[in-house]
Amino acid sequence: MNKIVFLSAFLFSLSALTYSQDADNHQNEPKDGKSVKLVSFNICVNPFSDERIWSNRKKLISSMVRTCDWDIIGTQEGSVEMMNDLCVLSGGYQWLGRAAYEGDNAVCMAVMYKSSRFDVLESGDFWYSETPDIPGSMAWDAPYIAKCTWVKFRDKSRKKVFYFFNSHYSASTKVSAAYARSRSSLLMMDKIKEIAGNDSKVFAAGDYNSVPGSAAINNILARGFLKDSRTLSEQLPSGPDNTFNGWQTPNNAKYDWIFVSAGIRVLSYNVLNNRPNGQFPSDHDPVVIDVEF
Repeated sequence: MNKIVFLSAFLFSLSALTYSQDADNHQNEPKDGKSVKLVSFNICVNPFSDERIWSNRKKLISSMVRTCDWDIIGTQEGSVEMMNDLCVLSGGYQWLGRAAYEGDNAVCMAVMYKSSRFDVLESGDFWYSETPDIPGSMAWDAPYIAKCTWVKFRDKSRKKVFYFFNSHYSASTKVSAAYARSRSSLLMMDKIKEIAGNDSKVFAAGDYNSVPGSAAINNILARGFLKDSRTLSEQLPSGPDNTFNGWQTPNNAKYDWIFVSAGIRVLSYNVLNNRPNGQFPSDHDPVVIDVEF
């Protein structure tokens, strides 16, 4: 995670223009009120004291949110302060999600959404462990806490109801972490059935820290309830296959996914990997889908 990001007022204005052009080219087709733009975006924790510090990156990310006109964003690694910053700078958004653990800098798996368009009917959190309702719980020798925030939304104008699950699995190359991720997928599918039932429209987004063909991803797809949105896109998917950049080019792993249930049209799928003036908003690139249901 060691690529320096330089951000000045001049470059920021150019970056906003570049994102605007990308939105026009790839995402911002005329909206008729039916489609919904959903995003999974690991915005990266803020341990930095160099040019990657949050006070710089928050401007770039909020510019992306505004320009690309995203409706719902599943974020990972954002603290309470970071999420509040994004909502203020982006304008018109609120967020939900408990911190994964106690502490001043605890991160959330926050769901950010347009409050003018969506009502929140229900929401909740669970942890990827054998005691998922206990905050901060861990299991399966996972090296880090893993968690999900879920929200039951209603589109105010169309009255359509759907569920959005936002997850962050434990990250590590250890064998125990891979096993923990595979068990997390089984738990996620059980919790989706418990919370949303078998007939609801469901989106499951997140940084799963898992590549195609891994046990964690296979355990999600094997149930048959969710499918990889990339494979369903009616337009040719744009952007790189991989979503993790590690502050460098090219991207080197696909960790970030959005899965969808039956009856959902995926109009487009995009991994937004612009590097305006060499700037990286995060060590992950956002996955963006435009859907109708």
